[in-house]
Amino acid sequence: IRRVKSSNGQVEERISIKTEIALFEKNYPIELTLTERTDMRHPVLLGRKFISKKFFIDTSRKNLSFAGRFITAKTNQESKLK
Repeated sequence: IRRVKSSNGQVEERISIKTEIALFEKNYPIELTLTERTDMRHPVLLGRKFISKKFFIDTSRKNLSFAGRFITAKTNQESKLK
């Protein structure tokens, strides 16, 4: 459980998981907090801590990583199986 400031500025407690995310055909370890995002525009938000020193953000372009494929993530259990 981790305390997180939500997009509306309120602090809330969320479940936190450690997993891997595949971007540009490379896997990266990442810690994600879970919340209900059904009615939101984006199913996943990547934070500044993860993005910094790894990627350059070009806001004029989109969907470069997966080029029509889905972005994948594995749970710790799935990662240990391989």
